Amino acid sequence: MNEKYREVEAWLEKMFGNQPVPKYEINSFTLDFLTALMQRNKIQDQSAELVQQDLRIKAEEYGTEADRYSRILQKLGLSREALSQSGNTSLNTLVEASVLLEVQTPSHSNHLLAMSAECEEKMTVANQRRLEQQLCSRLLSKTKSQLKLICSLRKVLENLDEQASLDLPDFEKKGKTAEFLRTKSKEYSQILGTLKKELASCGAEPSIYHATLMKKSEDLTEAKDKLHALKAKLDSYHALPPDVTLARVKIEEVKAELASLEAELAQCIDLMHL
Repeated sequence: MNEKYREVEAWLEKMFGNQPVPKYEINSFTLDFLTALMQRNKIQDQSAELVQQDLRIKAEEYGTEADRYSRILQKLGLSREALSQSGNTSLNTLVEASVLLEVQTPSHSNHLLAMSAECEEKMTVANQRRLEQQLCSRLLSKTKSQLKLICSLRKVLENLDEQASLDLPDFEKKGKTAEFLRTKSKEYSQILGTLKKELASCGAEPSIYHATLMKKSEDLTEAKDKLHALKAKLDSYHALPPDVTLARVKIEEVKAELASLEAELAQCIDLMHL
């Protein structure tokens, strides 16, 4: 663990240079993570160094090759100054095409490969553009439907406004009627209060009020009904003889007559069962 810590600390000091290394928690997990990161960084640095060396070598080779071609062209009298205007134009076009296509060696095959890559990229962009157009078409369709909905809602709102304008006179009339009724209610309340004060000043008792008289009338009607029922019951007693003995004999006769009727009723019931 101490060896890992020393390696990680040295690597961090190298990475941060003159700046202080940030503080971090020293444990096995942190050291393992930083060690793996250090190893990956070293591998990337080695790869970058190899690429740089390769590019330097290629640059030297390209420079040497360019000098050689320049000497050959000068010997053949085909230097750039000796070319015609169309030749310079063609050469500049070739250079611009090579730069645009990012071709390292301006050979025919490299140009064809670069153009093929550009065609593939163009097809990819075209597919993406097609997908974007489809998305735009869907969004446009939804937008149109929403606009139609907005138009219909506006028409509904206009109809409601028109209906409200037509109903406005009726509402105003009802409002005036309600205001008139409220005013009259206040006037009647004031008149009622004045009349109550006048009744109180005159010494009027609650017994002569309309509600009290109506209650008494109802009580009188109920008393008359009860009195009528009592009179009917009393009339039934008037049919009896005045003597108690004769009244008892009369009651016994009625009982005998009732027993005879019950017997006849029982015989009729028995005959029905047969």
